[in-house]
Amino acid sequence: MRCTSAKTEIQVDRIASNWFSAGVVFRAMDKAFTDLEKMIELSQIPKDVDDAPGAQPIDVPSGSVTFENVSFNYGLGTSGQLSNISFTIEPGKTTAIIGPTGSGKSTIVRLLLRFYDVHTGRILIDGQNISSVTQSSLRHAIGVVAQDTVLFNDTLEYNVNYGKPDASTEDVQNAIAAAQLTEFVSHQPEGLATRVGERGKYLRLWSFDRKRMAAREPTHMEMLKSLFAALSFVLVFQD
Repeated sequence: MRCTSAKTEIQVDRIASNWFSAGVVFRAMDKAFTDLEKMIELSQIPKDVDDAPGAQPIDVPSGSVTFENVSFNYGLGTSGQLSNISFTIEPGKTTAIIGPTGSGKSTIVRLLLRFYDVHTGRILIDGQNISSVTQSSLRHAIGVVAQDTVLFNDTLEYNVNYGKPDASTEDVQNAIAAAQLTEFVSHQPEGLATRVGERGKYLRLWSFDRKRMAAREPTHMEMLKSLFAALSFVLVFQD
């Protein structure tokens, strides 16, 4: 009887465990379908900005950026409003945009990437109005490093050439060398084939290595200038 009772308990535990696992899977599937529906809805939202008829790819020989009497706001009572601002970022120069939250720092970057069109004024890159060039070529010509870096659950090489999937191995190596990450990559178990991990578990190592390399330079700014000596460079800070 005791043996039979023990077997019964084991079977019940197994059944309960399977039902619990099935419940976890069903909940995950339900969440996945909900997320998929939201993504489909998002993809069907009409674009606010379209390429102008006959728009041509932008040509960026030097990288001069000019805001001429630019005004923009998101709507009545919203932050990030710009009123008749003008400035020029010369090639090879570094410009810092500093201000409190809601002063329009991020708005300037969004307008430069043409996520929105200006209400008045114009934005020029090497004399070309960004509203008259293709959005794809404009955004391809601009590099953005976000404050919070996101790494994909894939290899280091995938993360390096994510923006240019057709990049050659030499291109990837050159990019790593330019960012002074050669030593960091060489210390990884499988080099460029090392996987970042779920939700970017190597992110701390990556950030630490960047800070360590920057510490070898006189200042962070000098390192940035050495990397972007021929182009305009914009830093956005919160005051």
